[in-house]
Amino acid sequence: AKSGHKKKEAWTNVIKAGKQAGIDECKADPASCGITPDPKDGSTQAGIDKCKADPTSCGITPDPEDGSTQAGIDKCKADPTSCGITPDPKDGSTQAGIDKCKANPASCGIVNASATYDPQLGEVHIPLIEVSGAFETIQKFEVYLMQRSNTFTFDLDMDRITLK
Repeated sequence: AKSGHKKKEAWTNVIKAGKQAGIDECKADPASCGITPDPKDGSTQAGIDKCKADPTSCGITPDPEDGSTQAGIDKCKADPTSCGITPDPKDGSTQAGIDKCKANPASCGIVNASATYDPQLGEVHIPLIEVSGAFETIQKFEVYLMQRSNTFTFDLDMDRITLK
């Protein structure tokens, strides 16, 4: 019974190896297996590249409003409302908002744009610091720096960072 089991196992291994060899051959040369790849379905790298370069050739109709194309991205940057984005002119998400805040900081909730130092508390208060973000946006923060004892070295107080 054991020799019959070994023969069956040997044949199983041959069949598995043959299947894998066939799979590998078809992947390498689909035509040798009677397979004709459709360049429009993304099953080949050439098809994927073609769809990326010209989505309409693959039956894909890009929406220029959704940012899935460079034209859509450019349009959204130039006119965010065309993509369903309503910018808040107070938060600096548009150039008009940035200009307004620079001209009149109080209109953006900034009542004191100067940094102050309190020697009694050993802290520097910075009511507004601008940090560049994605898509050419600027984020604004209010921060406090705490003075180290007997030095003029300061550390950022991580518990008192406020997004403006």
